[in-house]
Amino acid sequence: MRYASKKTAILIAGGILSLCLYFTGCDDNPVEPDEPKDYPAYFFDAYYNDANWYFAYHPASNQVDSFWLPYSLPPLISADGKKMYITGIPTDHIDVLDTDSMVVIDQLPYVGAFAVSPDNRLIAVVDDGLSLSILETSDYSVVFHDTTTFNERCVFSSNSQRFYGAPQAGGVYILDLSDSQFPITIITPPFGSVRDLAPSHDESKVFLYLQRPQLFWYGAFAVYDLAADSLIFSDTLRPGFGELEPTPDGRYVFYTNPGHMLYGPGLPWIRVYDVQRNAIHKEITTAGVLEEPYGSGVPLEEICVTPDGQWVVALAVNSYDFVIAFDVYNMAVSKYVRLGHSWLWGVSCQKAP
Repeated sequence: MRYASKKTAILIAGGILSLCLYFTGCDDNPVEPDEPKDYPAYFFDAYYNDANWYFAYHPASNQVDSFWLPYSLPPLISADGKKMYITGIPTDHIDVLDTDSMVVIDQLPYVGAFAVSPDNRLIAVVDDGLSLSILETSDYSVVFHDTTTFNERCVFSSNSQRFYGAPQAGGVYILDLSDSQFPITIITPPFGSVRDLAPSHDESKVFLYLQRPQLFWYGAFAVYDLAADSLIFSDTLRPGFGELEPTPDGRYVFYTNPGHMLYGPGLPWIRVYDVQRNAIHKEITTAGVLEEPYGSGVPLEEICVTPDGQWVVALAVNSYDFVIAFDVYNMAVSKYVRLGHSWLWGVSCQKAP
C-alpha cells in the first residue's frame, strides 16, 4: 500500500562533496568530514480538520517536511529511524511504514505501539484489552506478554535490557528482559500518579513526572533512588501535565510545564535537571525569542531528544503551533518554526544513531 505525499516544505540537506578522480592527481587531498546528520522529529496535527497531516522537523536546518497520511493518531519512530509504527484505520491494527517512501510494509494485530528499544530489537505494543506484549522487531514474534494495563508512557532502559512502565493501577513497573524468567518489580511508594517516567543511564534512579490531584491540580518532576527507596529530588510544577526526556548520555533530563485547559496555563520554559549534581541546571525560556505577538513566550508540552544528543525538539501547547529546537550544547533556544496548524501532537525521535 502506498500513500501519495504532498511536500509543503522540502529540505535537501547536506554538503556537496567534490569528486577526485584518479587521473586528476587530486587523490592526495584530505577527505572532507561528513556533515552531522539532521535527525528528524516526527509528529502530526491532532485537530480534526487537519488530523491527516504529518510532519518531519529537521532541527539542524530548521526545515519541515509535511505529508498526508490516512491516519489520525501519533506516530512512533523505530530506533534506527527507518520505520514508523502507527495505529491504522480501523483502529484494530498497527501499520508499519517505511519512513523514506511512506509505504505500508507490514501490519501488526495490535491497537497501539508504546515504545521501541534503543538497540532497535524490541517494540512494546498493546492489544484491544490494553495488555502488554514485547515483540521482536525482526519478525514481530512475542517475547513477553502481561495482562497488566499501562498509561501511555512506557520506555526501555538505555541498554535495552529492561522495560519501565506506569501501570494504570499506580506505581512503577520494571520488567527484566535480560533474565529468561522475566522477573517483574513493582514500586508503589505514595508519590502520586505517574504521568511520565524514564530510568537513569545506570538505572540506579527513575525520573518521574507526577500529577497530584489536591485542592488545586499540581505536578512535580521527581527523582526516585531505587537503593534508598525514596525520592531524592522534587520540583513542584503548577499545573504540570508535561513530559520529561533524558539526554542519550544520561547527563541531563529536560521537562516541561504546559498546564491544562481546565486547571490553568503553564509557563514558557523548559527546565534542565543535572543528574550528577542532583539539581536544576538551567531554566530555558521561550520569552524574547519568538516572533510577535508571542514575545512573552509560549508553554511547551511534548518533547523528544535526537539520538546525537544535540537537540531537544519541543511542541508548543494547543493552538500556538510552534515547533522549537533547543540546543543542548549551548542550553538555549536555537531555532523554531511556526507551522500554521492547530494542535501539534505526538512527537517522536529515533533512538539509535
